Amino acid sequence: MLHVPPPIPEACAVAFPGDAAVRSVAMAWQDSLLRERRMAANTVEAYARDLRQFLCHLQSRTGAVRIAGLVSLKPRDILGFMAARRAEGVSGRSLMRSLAGLRSFARHLDREGHGSVSALGAIRSPKLERRLPRPIPIAAARALTDIDIRAGETREPWVLARDAAVLALLYG
Repeated sequence: MLHVPPPIPEACAVAFPGDAAVRSVAMAWQDSLLRERRMAANTVEAYARDLRQFLCHLQSRTGAVRIAGLVSLKPRDILGFMAARRAEGVSGRSLMRSLAGLRSFARHLDREGHGSVSALGAIRSPKLERRLPRPIPIAAARALTDIDIRAGETREPWVLARDAAVLALLYG
């Protein structure tokens, strides 16, 4: 099923919301991810998008976002953001990435002397849904279980027969 995210408010799609200090620190953080930590451009883009969405969420709830407000966040503020994202249909993996990006930004705030965002330490990462292994194509399963095809291998015949039996049980 294809997930289409809801439209992001125009102001949040391009620039970081908040006062000039928040925007400046966010831009410095984004630059440090690229230059100092040498993260992939797509990862930095995703982290920046997650931070913009979080700041937009805060701005819609509390008004103007300031660094002092970020440092004094409560766990319920972050949980509220994650619940809103989950309600939009965002997967657990994306929520984990969002949380990782927010934690990275919080570490940057702390390193730059703006204060510690202790609320992020109280938040657990969301659990991932377990997925079943994907089935292999029928032709590949037959090739794996056909003893005659695998006869040239340098294994004992009983090992080949055992492997074929296990694969036949798994893939029928």
